[in-house]
Amino acid sequence: MRIRDLMTSDPVTCGPDTAIVAAARLMADRDIGAIPVLDNGSRRPIGVITDRDITTRVVAKGENPGDLTVRDAMTNETVTVTVDTSVEEASREMAEKQVRRLIVVDQDGAIRGVVAQADLALHASLENTGTVVKEISEPN
Repeated sequence: MRIRDLMTSDPVTCGPDTAIVAAARLMADRDIGAIPVLDNGSRRPIGVITDRDITTRVVAKGENPGDLTVRDAMTNETVTVTVDTSVEEASREMAEKQVRRLIVVDQDGAIRGVVAQADLALHASLENTGTVVKEISEPN
């Protein structure tokens, strides 16, 4: 099975200049915990903003979310796979990089979708799922 078979196509995205409050509202409205951040003017991912990023980098530091943009709190590293990546390979990548979501890109690096740990859990073997969850959850 390939990632294209279980990814969320056409995910919610934002740009680095999106207001933090707007990104948080999108997360609440769509019941999602992360939004890929795309380079202005392209469909290429340059980061991810998560509910945890907002909590730990804004709220916990006493910053005013109304004064900040996604650029101020996003995680700059992205872990990507292609639509042709196998579920097993994506699981290994997720475990190795200790991330709960992968951004799916095409051959040009443009976003095509997102695959979450829960998506893999629904389609991977029970043993593989347990290994991925354990490795993602281990402290660095």
